[in-house]
Amino acid sequence: MNVTIEDLSSCRKRLKIEVPSDRVNAMFDEVSADFLKFAQIPGFRAGKAPKPMVLKRFSKDIDEETRKKLLPKAYYDAVEEKKLKVVSSPQFEDVRYQRGLTMSFTTTIDLAPEFSLPQYKGIEIKDEAVAVTEEQLNNAVKSLVVMRSTFETIQGRPVQAEDFAIITFDGTIEGQSIKEIAPTEKMLGGAEKFWMRVNSAEFIPGFTDQLIGMNVGDKKTILIDFAPDFRIEMLAGKKASYEVELHELKAQQIPEMTDELAIELGQESAAKLRETVQKTLEQQEQQRIEGTQTNEIVKKLLDAVTFDLPESWVSDETQDVVYQIVSENQTRGIAQNVMEEKKQEIYDNASKTAKERVKLSFIVQNIAEKESIKIEESDMMAEVGRMAQAYRMPMDKVAKRISDPQVYYSVRRQILTRKVLDFLRKEAKLV
Repeated sequence: MNVTIEDLSSCRKRLKIEVPSDRVNAMFDEVSADFLKFAQIPGFRAGKAPKPMVLKRFSKDIDEETRKKLLPKAYYDAVEEKKLKVVSSPQFEDVRYQRGLTMSFTTTIDLAPEFSLPQYKGIEIKDEAVAVTEEQLNNAVKSLVVMRSTFETIQGRPVQAEDFAIITFDGTIEGQSIKEIAPTEKMLGGAEKFWMRVNSAEFIPGFTDQLIGMNVGDKKTILIDFAPDFRIEMLAGKKASYEVELHELKAQQIPEMTDELAIELGQESAAKLRETVQKTLEQQEQQRIEGTQTNEIVKKLLDAVTFDLPESWVSDETQDVVYQIVSENQTRGIAQNVMEEKKQEIYDNASKTAKERVKLSFIVQNIAEKESIKIEESDMMAEVGRMAQAYRMPMDKVAKRISDPQVYYSVRRQILTRKVLDFLRKEAKLV
């Protein structure tokens, strides 16, 4: 088989493959034999028709099947023969096939980049001690206690700060309902008998402050100026009007932490609960530190080496990132026309992120090969369990989802990246 490689770039190549006539004839004979076994021609039982008659009747079908079988086989044989590390799917072009003669075709492929790994052991990263302050511990314990709060009805006085007001409210901007302007942010548009803590840090800035002084049964118009940088872009910088009615007023009664309450929360005593919370906070702090250190390692790896990236990988990854950005913006309530205006900005950001991901993937793969870091069956099972917990799905459904080749490959890539980065963090130099 004759294989010619044309350089289009350092990663992109065009292969011209010529399959000799003997291989073409051998495949034709193989396909013809299959047709002879099952061909149905009037006057003959299936598989009993004369060969010349079958070849004549199914000539086009046999040629097409021969061509279809030869193409991928010849392609993979050529890749193996030339020891090419292909990272793209083949697209066959300029296919020339004729029975009894050679077959030729071309295909454009992307190869894994060749580069020398930077020094990846002993990367300097910031050393941080795991520390949980008394204030953090007290706040965490208090948050558990607050969940056991009771609420008493307040009568005979107006709303004060830190009360819980039960209100019905409906917002408009220039006469149009906010629910229509920002349909994904329903709570911003209005609600019936909604519990709201009267605290300036709650809800929309400036809203709860205007509840102070209202009495049960009062109705009031609350005016809001949304900040220019408000998180919902279609509301940013707009003036809104809310019609509010106060139905009830409640005072929150937060209990004290006692051994009895700790037992209700699943602990032996108040002291044991504080100990458990302390350990949980320390674990969270350790995870934060490790995440920061990992990000340091990734940045230094990306900065330490430069190489060309396969175009198809970058393109596919860019599309994935664009999809993620658009989905997140839709969840935040960003209007379609706003995203359309920022289309180029979204694409540029996605392209930058995609290139970093693809580059890191090749670095990780090469380190994994050099350090014999592999994905074990136990790694996949642990990942299935983690995903099942994260998505609140049965493990068998997660396993079925991962059976999709594209998802399976993506999950393995994530696991390998995590294992390699964990390895690099353990090998890093703390400063």
